Amino acid sequence: MAERLGDGEWSFEVEESWAKIPDEIVLGDCAAVGVDSKDNVYAFNRGDHPIAVFDQAGNLLRTPGARASSPGPTASTWRPTTQSG
Repeated sequence: MAERLGDGEWSFEVEESWAKIPDEIVLGDCAAVGVDSKDNVYAFNRGDHPIAVFDQAGNLLRTPGARASSPGPTASTWRPTTQSG
């Protein structure tokens, strides 16, 4: 049986196999998750690839903002772009 998190309308089932990540990419603990207008999922994590972008099916699309070798914030070096039209 799948683990359920949350309550009421904010209740979710954990799907352990959803994210399809190549073996050479290791993500750390996830600090936040966001979804854009195209239903891409952005996972902000504490690994060497602090931003991981997935499609609805869990396929890894890209990992912008690879962590720099020096300490300090890295997410500010990459900003999502919006397309008009």
